Amino acid sequence: MILEYIDAAMERAEYEVLEEDGSWYAHVPELQGVWANADTLEACRDELRSVVDEWVAQGLVHRDTFPELGHARIEVARMLRPMTEGELDQWLDDKVEREEAERDEAVTSHAA
Repeated sequence: MILEYIDAAMERAEYEVLEEDGSWYAHVPELQGVWANADTLEACRDELRSVVDEWVAQGLVHRDTFPELGHARIEVARMLRPMTEGELDQWLDDKVEREEAERDEAVTSHAA
């Protein structure tokens, strides 16, 4: 549920090159305050994903209402209890480890 929501947010991201300095800017229109800026498209995408992750994590801690992104939803009211800060930190750490493993696997298979 949560990873699908994050993926849906990334699919809705809008990117543009800023004329002032040539850097990349991205935001997710449906998610208030979610944006990133970096020198390259890849770095901007990575930063945006981190911002989305943190935005979702904070929303879970505070039991916020999440906008629906197509078929992707997070229904906090259906959760038995909110995540503690420790559980949230563990979830984010696990997520980072999974993403790093996926990137390593993609690099390995691409190099082969």
